[in-house]
Amino acid sequence: MILSVSLAADAGRDPEQVGSVSCDICECRTRSRFRKNGFRILECRRCGYAFAHPRIAARDVAALYQNLDPAARSPDQHARYAKYVGDEEEPRRVYRALGRLGISFGRVLDVGAGLGKYTAFFQAKKFEVLPLEVDPFCIRRIQERTGLIAAAEPFEDWNPRSARYDVILMSQVLEHCRDPRLWLRKAHSLLRPNGILFVGVPNFDSLLVAILGARDGHICPPSHLNYFSRKCLSILAQQEGLRIERCFDWSYVTFTFCCDIMATRLFRLTAARWLGGTALYAFFRAADAVHRGRYLYAFLRRDENGV
Repeated sequence: MILSVSLAADAGRDPEQVGSVSCDICECRTRSRFRKNGFRILECRRCGYAFAHPRIAARDVAALYQNLDPAARSPDQHARYAKYVGDEEEPRRVYRALGRLGISFGRVLDVGAGLGKYTAFFQAKKFEVLPLEVDPFCIRRIQERTGLIAAAEPFEDWNPRSARYDVILMSQVLEHCRDPRLWLRKAHSLLRPNGILFVGVPNFDSLLVAILGARDGHICPPSHLNYFSRKCLSILAQQEGLRIERCFDWSYVTFTFCCDIMATRLFRLTAARWLGGTALYAFFRAADAVHRGRYLYAFLRRDENGV
């Protein structure tokens, strides 16, 4: 089972030897930033891209999600997620941004569709949507929710035949893949001229990562294998014939959620809960304003002068 992957490959090496592993994006030297779950998180000294080391095979990455035990899933998790931020809020923001970029209809490929919130939203907006998902539980939920049957293949293995898309969505998925460069290259080939690839990923340059380090919830190999900042995402996109049209931070929290965190973890009194929630919410908003927010959202247009 790949969850048991350890640092055996690194046994006996000192930090400099491990840090000599080259960056996949710019081929510069890396340094060991964190260590967690039997992996090192190596960060490029030049572009800031980080990744879990030792690497695991692409087939094992897919197996992580294909072999998940449905009994281990808690319905309460989905209820908390819906309370965290409305189920349609993120797709709505993406839809509006796409409209400002000149796309209000067409064909959408939803890569790593999850429980289908993007698929359902864009289907309701009259887009022609194809969800791509390998998790059997999520595939069933997508069909129940939208009536659509997801293509049950890893993106790197999926054969699109001659299909081309106006929009490709990769929301909270690029951090899970084995080779992000391959994914962006394939996305470029699947986009119609001037098509848009939307990428949403945890921000490795966030204030929370700076404060919490490896304790941050998104530092979680082998589930998350890649860690992105604005700089490395921009370099990677340019290498694969894509240019960033728009990029913003969004910490994806509500005031109610921040107050609930204070109530469950720190404070019991209503006044203290409200004050603590206000401070936490202000922290996230400030982090977004200085481009150090929880999540990074980028809209990449196929560059006809590029690759």
